[in-house]
Amino acid sequence: MSLLKNRKRRLVPGHTVAVLAYNNHAITERCVSQVRASGFAGRLILLDNGSQPPLKYLAIEYGCIYVRNASNRFVNPAWNQVFRLCDSQYLTLLNNDCLVQAHYLDEVTSVMQRHGLALASPKAIIVPDILAHHGLMESECAPPMVKLDVPRDGHFITIDMRAYLRCRYHIPSCLRIWYGDDWIFGQLRLHGYLCGSIINRYCIRETSGTISRNPQLHSIIKRDSEIASNSPFITQLRILSGTVDPSALSIWRNRATHRRFITSIRDKLFLAW
Repeated sequence: MSLLKNRKRRLVPGHTVAVLAYNNHAITERCVSQVRASGFAGRLILLDNGSQPPLKYLAIEYGCIYVRNASNRFVNPAWNQVFRLCDSQYLTLLNNDCLVQAHYLDEVTSVMQRHGLALASPKAIIVPDILAHHGLMESECAPPMVKLDVPRDGHFITIDMRAYLRCRYHIPSCLRIWYGDDWIFGQLRLHGYLCGSIINRYCIRETSGTISRNPQLHSIIKRDSEIASNSPFITQLRILSGTVDPSALSIWRNRATHRRFITSIRDKLFLAW
């Protein structure tokens, strides 16, 4: 899809929340049930990335739009799928290892409008196991406080899709699990949009997330890391997302001209979409 078509894509007012899940049935139910318990009654997509057994029963119980892939497409291709499904102005990408604070999802879009944000995320409180977490999740009375100069945290983000569709929104297919959040933050900041954290609103997040429960994914993560570390463009986006120091680009700037040219061509081929 061209950038011109993206800009003309019609979005309706509203807010869509999307939860991506692959197995981890108990954690996924805890996440989805908390979305509804938080007071959010809007459009909730449950994207089942090939779970066995399927998660359709959760979609029925909690009033979700159920989308199922026949096999695991992994994280970033699934988020690209959500970008295509979303027709609302605001989209929240929520990992299934996160629990949302009461009323946050209804509040965040108005906070973004007041502060001119294209992306917002809450502060994360890390716990060892969200299934064992029974702490309070009530809303905050204090006015929201926004901080802009923060590194990305991609477990729970709300995006203004009007802004994001003006960027190169499609995460490259060569990145399957990691660096999708760097791509989103980096693209928005590259195009001059504001991304911020609402530092007095929070979510509960598991220490190592659900990926750590599946050792088979480690080889894919290693491959993602190799691609990112050898890509000047992804490195630039990671600098913008706040996850690496600006000096990380010096390795390419100090190379001979012909090597920089070869690297540039390889980068374009790897990131073709």
